[in-house]
Amino acid sequence: MSYLVFHCPEEDRNLNGLVTLLSLAQASEEDESFVSPYELLMREIADGTMLVEREAPAAPARRGRRDFKGRAARSFEWVSVAEPKAPEDDIALLSWTLLKAAAGKTLKSVIISANSRLQSMMVPEMRELTMRDEVGLDRFGEAGRKRVLFAETDDTTDAFSFLMSMMVWQTIHVCTAKADREHGGELPRPLHLMCDEFYNLGRLSQMDHVITTVRSRNISMSIMLQSVAQLEARYGEQEAQIIVDNCDVVLYLGGKSTQTNRMVSEMVGKETVDSETWNVTRGASGSTTRNRGRLERDLIQASEAGRLPRGKAIVLFSGSDPVIDDKYAADRHPRWGEVAHGGDSK
Repeated sequence: MSYLVFHCPEEDRNLNGLVTLLSLAQASEEDESFVSPYELLMREIADGTMLVEREAPAAPARRGRRDFKGRAARSFEWVSVAEPKAPEDDIALLSWTLLKAAAGKTLKSVIISANSRLQSMMVPEMRELTMRDEVGLDRFGEAGRKRVLFAETDDTTDAFSFLMSMMVWQTIHVCTAKADREHGGELPRPLHLMCDEFYNLGRLSQMDHVITTVRSRNISMSIMLQSVAQLEARYGEQEAQIIVDNCDVVLYLGGKSTQTNRMVSEMVGKETVDSETWNVTRGASGSTTRNRGRLERDLIQASEAGRLPRGKAIVLFSGSDPVIDDKYAADRHPRWGEVAHGGDSK
């Protein structure tokens, strides 16, 4: 990746270019002196030379596109094009040097693992999709300009869910950096990420850290889940708890998950109720006693949360009392007819 950033033209700095470079990295278990096409690129950096055709009148431009196909039968020679570099002076060369220090079997295993993880990116349609930037994530949050992006993926398989998680993570990363670099730490226009079926996005890197910091950049997130168990399955119990704790608003629409209902019950809190008990003793010297007191009770028990009517919702605001209110029927909105799938609704 560092080779793409520092040694390739801008149009090659994408996932398609990464897959191409990975295809050039090869290793041999038996022959430790085996030289892969990618290692030739590293030698160019280390020695300041470039492998060119003997018939070529001049060396090609250092940052131009490279063609590694169809040249096997031609004659090549090394031509000096730049000053040699030590590994510590170039991050791409240093990374390769450290990786190359591994035994052939280990190196091959690393390359195979990388190819396996990027196998989905080798599909021609995926390479075409990621070849160029047509989204403009860096333009979100600009003053005087409204933008909305809808991204939908197949919810029956997670084969390409990594693309969605990468896009969400990249949006947060790019817009956070832009807020710090250009706007004094806060985007001029609020950016709201609505992540429906958050579980299907896969795992977002450093989500527990991200959700604690984006708010100060005028960026907010709505995380929609079927149950808390989904969040724990992706991030683990501790990290999932951090994510929930950093949500200022929790909207509970109902469900049958015992764990989720118990969490809602605990978040709603408790109430104090008056109690009265009677004790009757029968016999020759019978008596009756009455005791009054106060008891602590869950404001809404887990079982009651599970029986919440479908037309009701529980809203928990940070620093405020919980609210049970009616759900709003979207098809009653005056502009519902303008929605693509709502125009036919009567």
